Amino acid sequence: MVEADPGPGRVVAVYSGKGGVGRTTLCVNLASVLATDHHRRVVALDMDLQYGDLASMIPSPEEHPSLGDLVAAPVDDLDADFVATGMIEGPGGFKVIACPPRPELSELVTAAHVTQILTILKQRFEIVLVDCGAHLADPTAAVMDMADTVLLLTSATTPALKSLRLAMELLRRLGMAESKMQVVLNHPDDHADFSDEEVAANLSHHLAGSLPHDSKTAVVAIDSGEPFVYTRPRSGLAAGVRRLAASIDRDSGAPADDRRGLMGILTR
Repeated sequence: MVEADPGPGRVVAVYSGKGGVGRTTLCVNLASVLATDHHRRVVALDMDLQYGDLASMIPSPEEHPSLGDLVAAPVDDLDADFVATGMIEGPGGFKVIACPPRPELSELVTAAHVTQILTILKQRFEIVLVDCGAHLADPTAAVMDMADTVLLLTSATTPALKSLRLAMELLRRLGMAESKMQVVLNHPDDHADFSDEEVAANLSHHLAGSLPHDSKTAVVAIDSGEPFVYTRPRSGLAAGVRRLAASIDRDSGAPADDRRGLMGILTR
């Protein structure tokens, strides 16, 4: 196992309290912009362990390596060379570690595997984006423990806000610093139950960013397997992602907090 300094790379977790609010779409487009516009070494890890879609959002072969291949090995056997065998290449040169190919294989992913893999990725990449599932189990908690920034994505609807508010309350109780949490509002349709200001008040947290409604751009990109920052670079949605990517790129990271260890607390 890696015992040295985990390295200079920053871990950015992308989390939502429920599915369907654009978490994976945001993650893959952020990776694209950070790799091409900002010339960063970027890797995206799919931690939506049962039904992740990160690999389907980019041109990739039907048969490809995944996180399932990596966690099939004992944690002590995970080194940089082995982890590299689990990657596929995204457009613009960023790397992707896909979720396991079958839902039942998600049970093989432990917090120890995740911690070791992230430690290795931080040594090799400047930015490690993690597409987290909505379930705060041990593997996701391990990501949160190592994350420098947690992008909390929501839509302006009652169910999405309720789910994210509950998740944020849990993270606060477990000791996560407010400065580490960055709320991003996505407008996936024309209808919204709340304004940006009402969303911020509902979550008791300011908004770090707001993405405009543009369902055509998003859906075409998803169906084509090409990030919309490439297929529709002048769209408002692409511009919104670029603003968010610029913020991530210049962010030196949140100050260290007491982080009592989300993984350990969740299992008590």
